[in-house]
Amino acid sequence: MRALIGVDGSAGAVEAVRQTAALLSADGDSITLYFSPPEIRLPRHSVHVTDLADRARQALARSVFDEARALLPERLRSRVQTVVGGGDPRDELPRLAEELGAELMAVGARGVGPIRALLIGSVSQSLARHAPQALLVARRKPGKASGGGHRVLMPVDNLPAAQRVVEILHRLHWPADCSARLMHVVESLLGGELPNWLVEGTERARDEELARAYLAEIEQRKRDKFRELSEFRPQLPKPFAAEPPIVLEGYPAEQILATAAADNADLLIMASKESGGLARWVLGSTAERVLTHAPCSVLLVRLPEHG
Repeated sequence: MRALIGVDGSAGAVEAVRQTAALLSADGDSITLYFSPPEIRLPRHSVHVTDLADRARQALARSVFDEARALLPERLRSRVQTVVGGGDPRDELPRLAEELGAELMAVGARGVGPIRALLIGSVSQSLARHAPQALLVARRKPGKASGGGHRVLMPVDNLPAAQRVVEILHRLHWPADCSARLMHVVESLLGGELPNWLVEGTERARDEELARAYLAEIEQRKRDKFRELSEFRPQLPKPFAAEPPIVLEGYPAEQILATAAADNADLLIMASKESGGLARWVLGSTAERVLTHAPCSVLLVRLPEHG
């Protein structure tokens, strides 16, 4: 697998390098580091202004690349190449990924300079749409040392879509201390949270009957989804084998974020698609909210546009 990492010397970029390296193997995997130095303005009266600015940019790029390379384990350092950009990373990173045939692109959730706004609002959607097969948005969890144990949570909305994620997950190198689990959120039949009257019951028999029917339908959906995910789990990499799926009811984004926090997740894996019929959390409101508010890193795996 070839990985492309956007670096800029920030703490976010440090996490992008470390976390990407943890998912790669020295057996055939390689890394390209990309950095677009900021414009350097020198006094107009300086001699050879353009030459001095270029040399300063080159020196800055060398420093950023050296720092990033030093973060990599020895097994990967010999498999690194560097690219100095000259434009907007939002445009150059996807284009470079396509040119290189990169299957994984990684950036920090927050950076400095040109990369700082990569994952804010519509820019995050643009980057996700034009990313290669997978995009890692790296965050360091407060209070946790880098390189610690990996807990992975993979929300599944659509099982056929999840099955198309399997191939790339098998191509990643999962740390020995990694544990992973699937989850699904059954949305309310009423398009919202369960009303109190359905839970607490009412004095009217008609409402009690409706409540029983509603609760029975929700519970059946949860059982069906648990069975589906349990049958799907053996297709996934070994870390998914240990723990049973989680099936909850409510709003997807809220439940995903709450579960990631409660489960102390280090990584969320979600499917993304440029266009087509997977609503809700495929580059929709759920994915955008999770990207923005996730307490951990997020790996978006891009699905084929047709299929």
